[in-house]
Amino acid sequence: MTFDTVFQAFETTAERHGDKPFLIVPARDGRDWSPTGDTIDYATMLARVRALAERYGAAGYGHGHRVALLLEQRPAFIAHYLALNSLGIGIVPINPDYRHDEML
Repeated sequence: MTFDTVFQAFETTAERHGDKPFLIVPARDGRDWSPTGDTIDYATMLARVRALAERYGAAGYGHGHRVALLLEQRPAFIAHYLALNSLGIGIVPINPDYRHDEML
């Protein structure tokens, strides 16, 4: 089986294994998001991704657009990345934790 996009591969897997863990976030003290950790299954992430894609589409984004995605390394980044990818949008991921010299 071949896929044209990362989203297609994710969607196919999510539809087959919805109850399986997609992402496991370990606990980490001092983190302002999910300090106790979290497990997100495929079905939950697929629902989040589809909802985000619908919002991006309603805002006028679509195939051929380019978007700089400035989010920290957390589950929200993955959801937004997959949502944009599902719409055929070119994505430039930017990690806000990078230092200036790392982005040159």
